[in-house]
Amino acid sequence: MPRNGGAAAALLIAAVLASPLWLLLANKLGKYRAWALYNFANVVSNALLFIPGEGQNLALICIAAVNGIPIGGQFLVSSVLSDIIDYDEFLYGVRNEGIFSVYATLIPKFVAIPASAVPLAVLNLLGFKEPVDGTTQQQSEAVTQYVKMMFILFPLLCYLVGLFIKLFLFPIKSPKTHEAIREGILQQQRSDGEVQDPITGALIKPMRLDEEEEDVAYLLENFSAALLRRVAEEKDCNIAVKEMRRQINKGAAATAVLGIGTAVTAALLLEDQVWSIVPVSMVVLMGFSLCYLVVAVLRFQAARSLRKHMQDILVLVIAKVLDYKACRGSAVSRVSCQSSSFIVRFLPPMLKRRQVAPIPLSSLATFEQKSSKDGYTTAVGP
Repeated sequence: MPRNGGAAAALLIAAVLASPLWLLLANKLGKYRAWALYNFANVVSNALLFIPGEGQNLALICIAAVNGIPIGGQFLVSSVLSDIIDYDEFLYGVRNEGIFSVYATLIPKFVAIPASAVPLAVLNLLGFKEPVDGTTQQQSEAVTQYVKMMFILFPLLCYLVGLFIKLFLFPIKSPKTHEAIREGILQQQRSDGEVQDPITGALIKPMRLDEEEEDVAYLLENFSAALLRRVAEEKDCNIAVKEMRRQINKGAAATAVLGIGTAVTAALLLEDQVWSIVPVSMVVLMGFSLCYLVVAVLRFQAARSLRKHMQDILVLVIAKVLDYKACRGSAVSRVSCQSSSFIVRFLPPMLKRRQVAPIPLSSLATFEQKSSKDGYTTAVGP
């Protein structure tokens, strides 16, 4: 078996054998502790890659096997994600498995595109020598150090950051906390009374919406609270449509410019070992710009869909949604909003003060009266 094949086989075998062990640990210690231990195992196993030197094939195979152990515990991430979905339902009264699953799947793919293309372009820039007739070439010191940095040091730093977040910032650390969250969800479904948040201690009152109001609230999630406030305060239902059209124009212009730049640089520089990184970077930027354009088009369609709903329902739902979010604070401090929590103590004061202000019902009522007086029905929406 080839040398690299031996290391790959050791990694895969260890991953398969370790999977049931991680399941036993999760049942014994709890999913949070097993999840944190999984991250710690990633840190240790990745740090071991600094040990083997050139020609030390047995050491490389052994360390590859150690690296396979945390791979067998990757299912713990999805297990913890279900707890986060439960807490989101407790806060907002709606289960969003689909949204969380899409983001959990889509974001790594977005990250993988530049993470695959840019480092290889930089490696080529540093003078990487391709194998000749299947024979590996001697690489320069710069190439060797860069490979160690990108494939060992950088992932190690990412694992350390992840471990820090799990140990100090993640709030759902015990089965008791998760059970309290589930009980809070059941209480919200049974009554309209306030329920205490088991993480922050805040009292939360469920938001009740009928079927049509839920449709409106779903559309409103496409827009920021600031934009919704502008719509209500300036009494102009076209603000959101204009804003989304402006974003479409920005995305289309950026995509066109980057597309032309990609074509030109690819024709001139793609074969150049030094400057090939330019067209590679342009392709990545154009991809992100195109995604921005697609999202802007979808948000524009959502803004136009709001016009189908009656004015009084839109006014009421905007007030309900913003008031409901204001009670829970900003997205930055949604999870750790207690003054004694670790993350809030180190947040900049501006982020600590940031709140989603509700729209006064009196101002919305004035808006409704003005629209009725003028003899037309305005669709209030982003």
